Amino acid sequence: MADKQKFTSKSVYVVLVLVVICLVCTLLLAFAKDLFAVSDQVKFDRSMSKIYPGFEKKADVEVAADPDLPSFGEVKSVVAAKDGGYVVEVLGTGGYKNGTVTLYVAFGSNKLIKGWSIKETVNQSFASKITDRYQQTWYIPVDDSYTLPDSYPLGTNKATGATYTSTAVNNAVNTAVYYAKHHLFAD
Repeated sequence: MADKQKFTSKSVYVVLVLVVICLVCTLLLAFAKDLFAVSDQVKFDRSMSKIYPGFEKKADVEVAADPDLPSFGEVKSVVAAKDGGYVVEVLGTGGYKNGTVTLYVAFGSNKLIKGWSIKETVNQSFASKITDRYQQTWYIPVDDSYTLPDSYPLGTNKATGATYTSTAVNNAVNTAVYYAKHHLFAD
């Protein structure tokens, strides 16, 4: 009987130690999350240094309601640049498991895409495969004689086997292009 009590007390002790360890780890993770969190402004500034060299913010632009906006994306915000360009933050849908991709798409004053960058993803495990190399070639015109198309076909813009993630990226870019053509650079 004494052995059974010893075993029970040791078991309770072990369980209590494990509970304390779990609580300490939870507190450390919560602290680390806050400590290493990256603000939206820092994400924006980092992206602009890559996709819009020399970007200087002029003003935030109110996002215009548009019932004709394609249903595969949503314009979240727009920032005007001092040089006449714009940066559109856009959410693209159609990703893996109904996931999304949020991009910054930069348009120069010449009405062409200067670059784009992934801000965040939801349920997109292959988003990490879309490297800077793709972000510097997909959708970026070679010269100024190019004009923005009505939409970019997905067929030429797939990385690895990440078809769904590529679809979400393509949908985001097409939403940004539509918005830029019809609201920011409408003639």
